[in-house]
Amino acid sequence: MMARGRKLVELFFLNTLAVGERTVKTAIEKLLPTGIQEKDRRGGRTIANIQKDDRAKALVEEHFKRFPRVESHYCRAKSTREYLHSD
Repeated sequence: MMARGRKLVELFFLNTLAVGERTVKTAIEKLLPTGIQEKDRRGGRTIANIQKDDRAKALVEEHFKRFPRVESHYCRAKSTREYLHSD
């Protein structure tokens, strides 16, 4: 009877939180002795990724500079924006 009651409580817990068993097991495995969850190590930007992003951004900006630009014909005096020529 005890095992059945535990399974019922476990099922209720998982359904209430709308998570799977693996999610709970992983959370328990990542608990530190202090009872606090260890830091999430996903994502983050490394120096190599930042440098790649900067190079890609520079290439895109250089490509855009090759297109002829015109000022807006609606508010030339007020605007500092430039637009691509329609040709």
